Amino acid sequence: MNVEVRYSGRIFEVAGGMLKHAIDAKTAKIEKKLKDMGNNPSAGVRIHAVQLSTVGDDRLKRIQELAANPKYKGLANRTYETFENETQINYLKSTSKGTVITVARPQKADAKFALMGEIIGTGEKFYLYSFDNFVFLNSDNTTQKIDFSNPVHLDKVKELSIKRLNNNVQKTLDNNDLLVMKNSFEVYKDFKENLLKTIEPVTRTS
Repeated sequence: MNVEVRYSGRIFEVAGGMLKHAIDAKTAKIEKKLKDMGNNPSAGVRIHAVQLSTVGDDRLKRIQELAANPKYKGLANRTYETFENETQINYLKSTSKGTVITVARPQKADAKFALMGEIIGTGEKFYLYSFDNFVFLNSDNTTQKIDFSNPVHLDKVKELSIKRLNNNVQKTLDNNDLLVMKNSFEVYKDFKENLLKTIEPVTRTS
């Protein structure tokens, strides 16, 4: 579905801007606390597997309802609620066939649990983005979950990504980086399968 240029900016603001400022502020705060831990042996992070609610599905339904308004009809192409930064939003607004990599709110149909981190000592919790959260978002508002075992998807990831080194030098990804991603994805899949064996009996009774 094509979207008139005059409406494209507002569409991405609606779809990508929900909670964006709050997320940025929360992320910066958590990142600072994690860096401040340093090598403190009493500091650390505990990982929790949290059963997903239908929030992601409900918010996507709301986006689809907004698409009934002609101003936001491009949102009908959405299969995920995503969160872009301002640079990505501006790029998609100005590029008719652009694509970016972004993160999506998980849906219950895709994953039975989400991962949360907890800072030991303070009890403060934060969301952990996993391989399940990354999607391609196109200028026409179509979204596609990234399959890190798919060579075509990996080539696209290489094209759209950079890595930032410790000295803030930016480099393009190489084939070794893609191999690490692919192998890590396979390890993550095994981790999920083993974790599900543990939590499924609990979720069936809760």
